[in-house]
Amino acid sequence: MIKIQLTIVKAELQEILYTYNTINPEYRIEALHKLQKLIPTAQALVEEAGDKDLHETVVAIATQVANTEAAPG
Repeated sequence: MIKIQLTIVKAELQEILYTYNTINPEYRIEALHKLQKLIPTAQALVEEAGDKDLHETVVAIATQVANTEAAPG
């Protein structure tokens, strides 16, 4: 069951990671809401399964969102 959850959460987070910067700023709030739901699950899976790739994806998304929010415009 954990392997299925890992696969689903990784795929959803990677989709957001690769598309976040191209999303129209008015629609980014939807991606952020999705992240708000996914991140706690991802963190629990990282702790439970010790999945390094998932951890790196979570960190990459957090960095990308922080950099986008800090960027002017």
